Amino acid sequence: MQRQPPVVVHDYFVPPPILDHNGTAYWIRCVVRDQAIAYNSANHSVQVIPLPECLTQGKFKRSIGERLGGGLRYAHSNSSVFEVWDSKEGGKNIMWMLVHRVGVAELLERNTEAAALCDYPEPLGFHPTNEDVVFVTMADSVFA
Repeated sequence: MQRQPPVVVHDYFVPPPILDHNGTAYWIRCVVRDQAIAYNSANHSVQVIPLPECLTQGKFKRSIGERLGGGLRYAHSNSSVFEVWDSKEGGKNIMWMLVHRVGVAELLERNTEAAALCDYPEPLGFHPTNEDVVFVTMADSVFA
């Protein structure tokens, strides 16, 4: 019996997918920085979603999810800024609008204990019914 060579799987979709309430799983691509993939399990469809241009300075973290009234919400952060974007869907064209932008220094001033333990806050997800709430993780704690 001949052994098969090992299969090398490149991890292009990290972190794991975000599963939303309507059965759609979202992956933010690592290789192509300005894209996400959406798989809808109800109708077995796959969609490539263009994202707002990534923050280019240093490391960054991102999250994507659905908005209550339709469309998508996307957040990203790096060591200097935290941004939240909402999509306006127009058929196959997705337009993004910046809805929140806050300096990381201002966020860290609000949580001085966490500021000593981490570089910057990371977007974790979005509240399912209150669009004014973004869940953020910082130094092993979560706040909104």
